[in-house]
Amino acid sequence: MFRERLRGKDVERDSQLDSDDRAALLRAAEAGDTCAAYNLGLEYTEQGAYAEAEKWYRHALENDHHDPGCTIRNLGLILEEQGRVDEALTLFRQGAKAGIHMSMMDLGIVLQQNGRTHEAEYWLRKGAEAGDPGCMNTLGSVLAQSDRMSEGVTWWRRAADVAEPTAIVNYGNMLEMTEQFAEAERLYRRGLATGHPRVVTALAMLLASTGRGDEAEQLRQQAADGALDDLPFEGQIAPEAADAVEMFVLVTGKDAAEMSAGRLVAESGNADAMCKLGIRFKLSGQLATAEQWYRRAVEQNHAGAMFCLAILLDETDRTEEAVQWYRAAVEAGLPEAANNLGMLLERTGQDTDARQSFEHAAEHGDTVAMNNLGALLARTGHFAEAEKWLMRAAELGNASEMGKLIQAGGHLFTFDHASEN
Repeated sequence: MFRERLRGKDVERDSQLDSDDRAALLRAAEAGDTCAAYNLGLEYTEQGAYAEAEKWYRHALENDHHDPGCTIRNLGLILEEQGRVDEALTLFRQGAKAGIHMSMMDLGIVLQQNGRTHEAEYWLRKGAEAGDPGCMNTLGSVLAQSDRMSEGVTWWRRAADVAEPTAIVNYGNMLEMTEQFAEAERLYRRGLATGHPRVVTALAMLLASTGRGDEAEQLRQQAADGALDDLPFEGQIAPEAADAVEMFVLVTGKDAAEMSAGRLVAESGNADAMCKLGIRFKLSGQLATAEQWYRRAVEQNHAGAMFCLAILLDETDRTEEAVQWYRAAVEAGLPEAANNLGMLLERTGQDTDARQSFEHAAEHGDTVAMNNLGALLARTGHFAEAEKWLMRAAELGNASEMGKLIQAGGHLFTFDHASEN
């Protein structure tokens, strides 16, 4: 996390400075060049010489470096690295109060890490509502971790819409967990334009898991070309390192069954990884193993795993338990699970309960549920209300059911509305 969040040089260089370059940079910094002072701070940071790095970052800030957000971030990170968290918080808060979005995000991250979720959310929401993609993505993660998955996914989607790479992966993972694989693939393919190795990796893994190994192999080299330095493939693997480890697996070609990052991270107790691993086993036809991983994840109240488990149970005709887990997923913050529940209930002749479930998902913006609700209402004689929901779905870009009715009757409805109950 430290290396990933560290911001780079004002002027990119292909290698570390030699002694002559460093001497020239030092002279420029001492003469008041704030870019030189910032770059000198970064050079010392990379060497682990934090006292010298701090000196030059502060020099750059005090002399109005043109990018205070990056300077505050790098200085705050080395303070965190030394255990000086309160000083880092003070620094990030100063930047956030000055309206620097990057500082709002950094402040939110540190507050969340230290259990101050309410204050973290305040600053992240402030930056997100101002349109900062990093704040949007981080707010989504904080909300998801606070059992407000539905709102969290909304912010991931908004950040992904403006090509924030980590948000693309986060939102894509959620689409995969809810078995919306085609939509996840479209998202990842759009995200390739960012050039971010995590997006490349996410698409490659999805392709490999859906039987398109040749195309995945082509992407492996792209992942290798853009891979992060310092991949953590030795020692204990922390849950937050999952993407980097997955990239290592792709780049090195290690056997996925034995060396997959998903399995390693899942075994460490990470519920997201357990759920993703379950999805991969399900795709490969190993349903019993998939179910085991889903059940391990739901023991940690993972909403996505509840949904995936319900789908698996539904598909294997264990409808009573499927209903229980669909309901649990809805209560845990996944309104889209209500659409699946509604389909199960309608299929088993429970129209009243099905309608309530479709309504719940539709009211949360699920256009598939709007269409399902409209079709159920039309079938049961509630034509005006059916038309309302079908029209709403069409306005939001999903006219599938309305189109069927138009094709069948020449216009939306050909019946007498007076027959409605």
